[in-house]
Amino acid sequence: MSMMTREDILRALELLPVWQLRAPLSAQIMPIQTDAVQSKLSQENSDKVDLAINTEALQVRATAPITPPQFMHIASEDGEWLFVLPDTPLPADEAQLLQNMFIALRIKVKPAQISVNVSEMVATLQPKRVIAMGEVVGQYLLASDVLLKDLRGVIHAWQATQLVVTYNLAHLLKAPADKAGAWRDLCLVLAPH
Repeated sequence: MSMMTREDILRALELLPVWQLRAPLSAQIMPIQTDAVQSKLSQENSDKVDLAINTEALQVRATAPITPPQFMHIASEDGEWLFVLPDTPLPADEAQLLQNMFIALRIKVKPAQISVNVSEMVATLQPKRVIAMGEVVGQYLLASDVLLKDLRGVIHAWQATQLVVTYNLAHLLKAPADKAGAWRDLCLVLAPH
């Protein structure tokens, strides 16, 4: 067996002719001059005034009203189910997965709608079951910072309805093993209580 040179290995990894050996570290280090340090310190002191002004501008911006996130919701035709998802376009594979979930649950749904105020929308539609698809949606609806793993597997009482938090569609496509957990989450609200 013949020994490969470094050049042979780099060629095999398709790193040549682009890759080049850099100069040793000691050649890259430049001595610091004391005049440069003094000039840097005086510049830092002048930056402190600018920082104070910027802080005031940040405080003014912080008092501006925060726009609540928009969510997409899909209601069942019988009005019993409401799925709440982030308001992002659904890629074809996520839309297909969601459609398969509706088929498995034997529910027919209305077209998706966008909502800024989910609370008002729930009060209007009065669904029996709300499914929050993903940690961000679940945390927002429950006004909580609890992680998804702790939000799942529990029926939350929310606005006189049952709310279940489960995985978002993108996660289910990346981790198909979690589809069983999502199905268990959905079955929580199917069981009679």
